[in-house]
Amino acid sequence: MVLPQPALAEQAEWRLYKAYIISGYSNPYGKFTMFVDIYKLINDGNTGLDFYMIKSRFQTVPGILAYASDWRTDYTWNYHYVRQYYSYQYLAGYAPTTAPGTNTNGWTFNAGGTFGWSGTGPVATATFGGSIVNTWTSSDAMVKDKSDFISHQACWWWDINEGANVGMNTYLSESAYILMTYEGYSIKVGLNFGVQWLKPEPWPYPPSTNTVTVSTYITYP
Repeated sequence: MVLPQPALAEQAEWRLYKAYIISGYSNPYGKFTMFVDIYKLINDGNTGLDFYMIKSRFQTVPGILAYASDWRTDYTWNYHYVRQYYSYQYLAGYAPTTAPGTNTNGWTFNAGGTFGWSGTGPVATATFGGSIVNTWTSSDAMVKDKSDFISHQACWWWDINEGANVGMNTYLSESAYILMTYEGYSIKVGLNFGVQWLKPEPWPYPPSTNTVTVSTYITYP
């Protein structure tokens, strides 16, 4: 997918302006930390629009690793509601999208406006202004894309195999999206994320679960 190309100046670049860190823990279930970074495209040569890139990293540490209990990571989610507060904000692009099984994930957005997947599996490389940022590998995890351009929401659900290594060790998911708005306007985005931990029980009993949900918002400036 290629976004409409803004009239970019030669010195255009993504600049990190604000960072959020939200963390919590609960013995014996596990720990979590959410990082949200807000980048702005500066010197873009566009006198009518501003472009922001919001990047999220969500780490979960299950109780089996953190507290020597038998609690594993079952699933996580990360929902960003771009228009929850302001109707002049637009979702202009995002990644990843739905991907099954074992895969290498990545997302791309550079100053020229390119954003999306490349290769197969899918395999992609993230670039900001031509500089490689990162790719990451998820094993035994299903990325479920819940995003919606019409509703302007960037939303992901990671369904994790709690019985595999990915469920019994630290798991780091990453995602990003582009927010477009009018030049000089402030931004505010609703954020809902969380994790469910699971503990197997002897047959015939169902597994026990513990869920943590965080609802907040991010702003700039």
